[in-house]
Amino acid sequence: MDIISALMSTAGYTFLVVLKIILLVAMFATAVISTVLVVMQKGGDGSISALSGQSNNDTFYGKNKAKSKERLQRKWTVITSCILAVCCVLFFVLELFM
Repeated sequence: MDIISALMSTAGYTFLVVLKIILLVAMFATAVISTVLVVMQKGGDGSISALSGQSNNDTFYGKNKAKSKERLQRKWTVITSCILAVCCVLFFVLELFM
């Protein structure tokens, strides 16, 4: 029995439908998480406050703490974006079988 005929059976079809629903939920969750992470991130260092001559007199500890938090947010943004991309590809590959 080949793969396509096995997937087109009743149990195989039900499995594909459930898997598609799981992928849709995962895509929605990762899209929301990615959006929140991107909105929470700070902009680049070349902000508009530098034009007005304002300086940022943070302490060494405060600067490093902020950088580690930003690094963690960037890392999780990349991870959730990769999960979203994989879920999208899998979803549309499954769509070919239905």
